[in-house]
Amino acid sequence: MKPRVRLADLPNLGPATTRWLDAVGIRTRADLERVGVIPACCAIRALGHPISVVGAYALQGALLGCPWNALPAALKSELRRGFSDHVAVVDPRNRPVAVRRRPDPRDGAPG
Repeated sequence: MKPRVRLADLPNLGPATTRWLDAVGIRTRADLERVGVIPACCAIRALGHPISVVGAYALQGALLGCPWNALPAALKSELRRGFSDHVAVVDPRNRPVAVRRRPDPRDGAPG
């Protein structure tokens, strides 16, 4: 079983971002990986926090263990598309958005 990696221990994630993630129920690297970067950004935006596409880069870089500005151009382009298609259209006044998590068999959840 992998140890639970706290968000604060990942690159790119400062105190504000970790608070926003906590507010939407994402508390560990495994949580972020299960939910996904774009759905996490949607949930953060739905709570009224000013997440940007660079925030999406930061989350992806955190998952990959690298600085956000070192992400490959193709991955940044994919994140920009996902952000503009899904996150940028979230109206924080229509909140909250439930984050659907995929079951993690390591948590003993039925899968």
